[in-house]
This record gives sequence, C-alpha cells and structure tokens, in this order.
Amino acid sequence: LRGRGGAGFPTGMKWGFVPKDSPKPKYVVCNADESEPGTFKDRQILAEQPHLVVEGMLQAMRAIGATQGYVFIRHEYHPEEEVLREELARAPFGEAESIEIFTSPGGYILGEETALLECMEGHRGEPRNKPPFPGNYGLHGRPTLINSVETLADVPVIVQRGAQWWAEQGAGESVGWKFFAVSGHVERPDVYCVPMG
Repeated sequence: LRGRGGAGFPTGMKWGFVPKDSPKPKYVVCNADESEPGTFKDRQILAEQPHLVVEGMLQAMRAIGATQGYVFIRHEYHPEEEVLREELARAPFGEAESIEIFTSPGGYILGEETALLECMEGHRGEPRNKPPFPGNYGLHGRPTLINSVETLADVPVIVQRGAQWWAEQGAGESVGWKFFAVSGHVERPDVYCVPMG
C-alpha cells in the first residue's frame, strides 16, 4: 500500500519510521483536511464507510503502539463529522474511545502534515522544517504517524483480503485501487474507484 494522500510514499515504511522502543506516548493522526480544489473523495469515504477509517486507525495504532488517535477534519465537513462521531460511539471495540476528532479552523496549508500538527498544538498552522519528521518528533514532540483518510480506509480491506488480492487490483505495474473525484463540466460528476495505473 502506497499512501493515497498524494505523495504515494510506502505506508509500511512510514509506519516503520515510528520508533518501537520510544518511552513517549505515540499518536496516529488521520488527515481529513481535504482542501484541494475539486476534491471530495475523502468526504465520501467518511460519509459512507466511516467504519473503515476507524478500523484502519485502530490497526495503525496497534501496529506502532500508539495510545491515542485523532481525526483532523476539515471545518466544512459537519455532516461527515457527525457520521464519524456516531461511528465512534457505536464501535464495538473499546479502543475507539481513544480516537478524538479535531475540527480544523480552516486554511489550505493545514493539509500539510506538519502545519496540521502545529495547528493541533494551538500554534499558527505553518509547516515545520524537516527533519525531524513526525514519526520521531510529531504532535507535542512525540512520535506521530499521519495518514490520509483513503490510506487508512484501505488497511482493513487489505488485512481481510490479503496482499496478493490487493496487488491484483492494480493495472500493469501498479498495485491496488484508487478513488478519484470528478467534478466540473462533465456528464457524470462523482467519486470513482478504479484500478491504480
């Protein structure tokens, strides 16, 4: 699985950057601040399949040993935030209580992961210099894993169906599937899921 937030960085490698032996608390942050013009795929995933996002976050938290999770959600996504809150409230697993929702105050730059962290800490949302990277020095100076809505929603599907199945979903050299938002002067605006590649 490569990150579906835009950079395409290998997800497992990113998870591996979080130090396993750190005595500090660790966090997982779901970046749901989808603010690029014409994008709404994450919004639809949150509205229609919030359980996949919650389950993906919990699996990420288990994988890195995190004690707390946050969904950093775009401030215009009120209906989706309510759906997510309902999903967290009815989740059959007690660990879901360790996931909180942080509503973005708004600002295009807050989609950048370190600007998002600055905002969550109560500072002006500006990108940090890297290194250090969030995996080592993230929220409140603690190891933090940040993934997109779509990336986290893919995790439980891959865990359930297997890596080979996921690989077979792609086209050519590509692996998996990808959600795309299509909008503007087109006949069928919508969110489409197609083979990657």
